[in-house]
Amino acid sequence: MKRFGNKEDATRYFVHCIQHDKPYWAEHEDDPIIQTIMGSLARLATLVTLIKRFVRRGNQPVEILEIGSFCGASAVSMAKAIQRYQQGCGRITCIDPWAWTERKPAIPAAKFFDAQGRDIAEYTYEDMFRHNVRACGVDDIITPI
Repeated sequence: MKRFGNKEDATRYFVHCIQHDKPYWAEHEDDPIIQTIMGSLARLATLVTLIKRFVRRGNQPVEILEIGSFCGASAVSMAKAIQRYQQGCGRITCIDPWAWTERKPAIPAAKFFDAQGRDIAEYTYEDMFRHNVRACGVDDIITPI
């Protein structure tokens, strides 16, 4: 499915991700839906490398406290590294009040709904975080508070 090209393409892709339990990552500052970027690939790769190196030093479960989680890109990347390099033995606790913005996805209201019947236009960044964590299959590793 085409991601960008115009606002309609971006809207279709975003709605498809929510309705089909796929993660949605805003990779560009000019993302027409989330309207910001969710994290650089270089930073995410660095986090994965750090976890890989930590795991190689010993067989202790990884315990991570993330302060500021936004839509979950960093938390999911770290959780995927825990799954891959530590067989899922680890925990990530994410602290974010998600209260710093009232920004919602830039899509028409009362037109697109998730599996629970919620209007996708009303999703908050916390909703996006929870969706992305669940869609990536790491909700057993990540605990938001």
